[in-house]
Amino acid sequence: MMVEELGIMPPDDADSPIKNGLVTFGSFVAFGIVPLAAYLVVHAIIHSDPAYVASFNWAFLAACIITALSLFGMGALKGRISGTSWWKSGFHILVNGALAAGSAYLIGWGVEYAVESTLNVTTSC
Repeated sequence: MMVEELGIMPPDDADSPIKNGLVTFGSFVAFGIVPLAAYLVVHAIIHSDPAYVASFNWAFLAACIITALSLFGMGALKGRISGTSWWKSGFHILVNGALAAGSAYLIGWGVEYAVESTLNVTTSC
């Protein structure tokens, strides 16, 4: 039914789980390093200027923009390879990644707030 009606080919039994795992790992490393590298490069450039005043975290903003472009590009490439609309696929991956990143940021902020509150209570006694 998959092949006839939907045109989807079943997975090949010859695919190695180790190969698939290594490809997935490589993808996570390659795309996972984008926000970190963007942040570190922009942070190093900005802080090399002696006149820099830390009024805004430009490195964080640059990392967010570069990551968004990377997510959209990855989705657009997926769309081109799979034969679907490249901009819809790019937008889908961008929104999915933004929601995941936003959730992770809020959870980290909440944990930081909880730990900070706990430390303030225990040290004030």
